[in-house]
Amino acid sequence: TKIPIHKTTQNIVTFIQQIIADISNDIRAKEHTFSFQTEQETYAIEFDSVLFKRALQNIYMNAVLHNQSSVHIETSLEQRENYLMICISDNGIGIDEETLQVLFERYYRGTTTKQHSEGTGLGMAITKSLIEAHGGTIEVESEQNEGTRFKVYMPI
Repeated sequence: TKIPIHKTTQNIVTFIQQIIADISNDIRAKEHTFSFQTEQETYAIEFDSVLFKRALQNIYMNAVLHNQSSVHIETSLEQRENYLMICISDNGIGIDEETLQVLFERYYRGTTTKQHSEGTGLGMAITKSLIEAHGGTIEVESEQNEGTRFKVYMPI
């Protein structure tokens, strides 16, 4: 199914800063710290603000919900040729190899969480399809007990 997308050109820097502000004010994130780095104050990119917000929120909320003890969640923006790399990393518990292999598949739910799992197991599959609908890509790297890094590449 094709996702109906309504893109407008916006400054992704202020857009992401707003998402980080919203997440950091979430009661579930009160133990965590956030930082944001960007090479430029403005990157004008075309995206659907509702759908792209949902994609990024999924990444942030995963970092918040899957790390019980306090973690630092760092976001950086870097321009590479014709795309922008949005890197969201945390220094938390990480994701095991088995979960990493299937992270972006539908209906998969990680087994590492101690609490009852929230959501439908669609989170990262939806995130991936939303980013791809924008012509972007997403990658994940993780080391257990070292943390997790998501890289989202968006065309400029």
